[in-house]
Amino acid sequence: MLASSPNCMQSNVFFAVSQFSAGTPADRLDDAIRNFVTSRPFYYLGVPLVFVILGILAKWLGRRDHETALHRNELAVGTSVFVMTTGKVFSDLCGPNPHVATLFLWAFCLLVCVYGSSGVDRHLSWVRIDGVVTNEKHWWYGIILPDFVALSIFVVYQLTRLNFP
Repeated sequence: MLASSPNCMQSNVFFAVSQFSAGTPADRLDDAIRNFVTSRPFYYLGVPLVFVILGILAKWLGRRDHETALHRNELAVGTSVFVMTTGKVFSDLCGPNPHVATLFLWAFCLLVCVYGSSGVDRHLSWVRIDGVVTNEKHWWYGIILPDFVALSIFVVYQLTRLNFP
């Protein structure tokens, strides 16, 4: 009698349909992407890499036609990553249960980092030949070190926000 009641049939049909649709390749792909994007390692490793890629893309898009500078100059995105990290801190201020004093301290320190990184980018990161500044960035002081410092600070911020042990 239970199997012939209308409510039981509807629930069995719903169960069969939901079980069938959950196994489709598109649903499995959606679940895999959702699990990857919501994982903790993505937030402290993947998001900084996305910031770097966005910074490089922004510099590449802002490049003038017939620019004579080397394309490696576009890899210097330390200041852009600091600015994006500062934006992340201010967006966290609007989130649920913000630690206002801590976030303002992070924001202040990041604004100082933006100022310092701009100074380094403007004056110290260029290759000099016989005291004359060229139009190419120094690999170490102009690209690798500023990018590494900016990424490291963002990773530390993410780890503190995610209460990493």
